[in-house]
Amino acid sequence: MEIMEILIMRCKAKVAILMATYNGEKYLKEQIESILKQDFKSWELFIHDDCSEDKTLGIIKKYCQKYPEKIHNIEGNSTGCAKNNFFFLMNSIDADYIMFSDQDDYWHSDKIVKTFNEMKRLQEKRGPNIPLLVYTDLNVVDSERHEISASMSHYQGFNIHKRKITDFLAENTVTGCTIMINEPLLNKCKNLKDTSNVIMHDWWLALVAAKYGDISFLNESLIDYRQHGNNSVGTTKYNYEYIFRRLKKGRSIRKRINSTRKQAMCMVRSFDIEDTNDVVYRYATIGSQTKIRRLFFYINNGIRKSGIRRTIGLYVFG
Repeated sequence: MEIMEILIMRCKAKVAILMATYNGEKYLKEQIESILKQDFKSWELFIHDDCSEDKTLGIIKKYCQKYPEKIHNIEGNSTGCAKNNFFFLMNSIDADYIMFSDQDDYWHSDKIVKTFNEMKRLQEKRGPNIPLLVYTDLNVVDSERHEISASMSHYQGFNIHKRKITDFLAENTVTGCTIMINEPLLNKCKNLKDTSNVIMHDWWLALVAAKYGDISFLNESLIDYRQHGNNSVGTTKYNYEYIFRRLKKGRSIRKRINSTRKQAMCMVRSFDIEDTNDVVYRYATIGSQTKIRRLFFYINNGIRKSGIRRTIGLYVFG
């Protein structure tokens, strides 16, 4: 398939599901089957494989042959990582609504319909042309889908009721495989020239939606989020041992905070934010200020992380 054909591909169904794969043969069939069993039927699945070395591509092609109207293989060169794979897919598809799928999870049968209903409610409230994002909680499971926690937000100690841009500058609580976005948000996030300073596609979507549109959290776990040794991005229990390990590694915390500033600067440049008083602009450039100025900036603008201990880490090392 030629690149030009990819760029103009239009999803005929209401919802386009974008799946990024790489060496995912172990759990891929189970994930695709869970999508096929959805109560909501107006969807199409678009998969881009990042040059897997196992049987992943063969599995994808078999499903494409069996369900040619529902499942599509988007050909293309290796993108190098899951983040870039999802951006490649976003640039390849036009659709009314878009969801994102990992290769190793398991969707509950009501995942799409409940997320879609929340999206429609938000859209009726805000209007059809506003960039919108809906996300949900997750059920954390082990490799065999035995439950570890019924709520990832509780397991990680995250405040998931976030909606403002200041909520997302220093911390992301939106997990990509739970997201549904609308076409205005997709178009706002397309054709990003340089993704090197974007930490992850879901964080970027949350930032853009919070800045230019709206976000809604559906407080239900609609997906089994599988934890295993090959996760591209996994989850870690938030407890005192986790806090102690993090505080001992002040250098890594500073590096992480600095990466969020680079991400904010990417936003400044991508959307031509010229107002030096804009909170995104100020966050992106705050690293050159004294520690006390940074602290007052965080406090005055409500920039904090989930929980007192994470917030103290930001204040001390940021």
